[in-house]
This record gives sequence, structure tokens and C-alpha cells, in this order.
Amino acid sequence: VWKYPYSCFHMEYVISLKPFSCGLVWNNDNSFGGGALGQDGLTDLGKYVVNRLEKEGIIVDTAHMNEQTFWDFCRITTKPIYNSHSNIFDLCKNSRNLKDEQIKAIINSNGIVCLSFVSYFIREKGIISCSDVAKQIKFFIKKYGDKNVAIGSDFFGTTDLPIDLKSYVDFENLKLALCRVGLNIRQIKNIFYGNLTRYVNRVGKKR
Repeated sequence: VWKYPYSCFHMEYVISLKPFSCGLVWNNDNSFGGGALGQDGLTDLGKYVVNRLEKEGIIVDTAHMNEQTFWDFCRITTKPIYNSHSNIFDLCKNSRNLKDEQIKAIINSNGIVCLSFVSYFIREKGIISCSDVAKQIKFFIKKYGDKNVAIGSDFFGTTDLPIDLKSYVDFENLKLALCRVGLNIRQIKNIFYGNLTRYVNRVGKKR
């Protein structure tokens, strides 16, 4: 740990802020592990940071982890796995998206997958609308159920968004699109806020 004094200093600062969750990586590799575009797995320092954060009741966000780092993390985490904004690799072959076995691992941990609105995570080319977002959510529910899925918009992290879903004021458009693909009001409420609220309350009791 003392090989990385600046990293540890920053970690302690993050802990002092008492966030609910914290990510280890972005798109590239760093001293903690491998990002979505990187090659590394979880490092020894990364394992230390995971244990330290979880001891402090801070959930580690698996969004942006590459596959190796994700599986390394799964082997040591003691918490229900959280992914704040990713999409489904089966529908769009992007390195930021979750493969089938990753989604199953999150669900088996009683965790949650928050699906983002990032256009090029949903479809490789073309204009994206609420209809595409709704179809993706419907695909998730049909394959994995409706208990472990929520919205992870990424409104403040990208401008590559559906043409009719640019901010929270457009959620009515998404609600109507979800109705059109056959979701009921209970499912829509759970996806919008119910599932994530229950996850936060459940994990928060262990903080």
C-alpha cells in the first residue's frame, strides 16, 4: 500500500466524503485495475481499496470495469454487486456493456444493473429513441426478470442520448414507450425508482 501514497491519500479523502458508491476505474487501466478499454485485472492495490471501501460501507461501482477486473472483483466482494450505468452486450457489442454471465453474477449476488441511455451502448449505428431504450429494458426483463434492473441514465456523463430522452423532463416519453412494449405500471415504477430504492435501503442497512 505504501508504494502508492497519493492513491491512498485520495482514497481516504473519498471515504471522508461518505459517498454511497465509488468506481475504481474509468475507461483506461490505472493503479487499481482495468478499465473498459484496458487490459489489466484488479491489482493488489485495487483489492486493498475494495476491502477498505466496503469496510467503510461504500459500494464499489462495477461500471467501466473490463471483464477481468469485474471477475477479480466478484471473487473478493462481500456486497450485492452494483453497476450504475451499462448496457447489454448481447444487443450491442461494446466493451462498456455487460455480457450474459456478468449480468447473471450481479443478479445472483442480489445486486442491480442500471441501464444507461448512451446511444452507442444501445445500438452501434443510427438514431436512437425512447423506443430503443424501452426494447432494451423489455429484453432484460424477459431474460433476467424485473427485480434487479433500474435506470442509470448517464445524463451528466454524455451528450450521445436518444433524440427524445435528453433529460429527466423527458421521462414521460420513456414511460409511454415502456407501456407500448407491454410493461405494466408496477414494473415501470420499479424500474424508475422502486428497485434501486430497495437496493439502496437493503445495502444501506449494512453500512
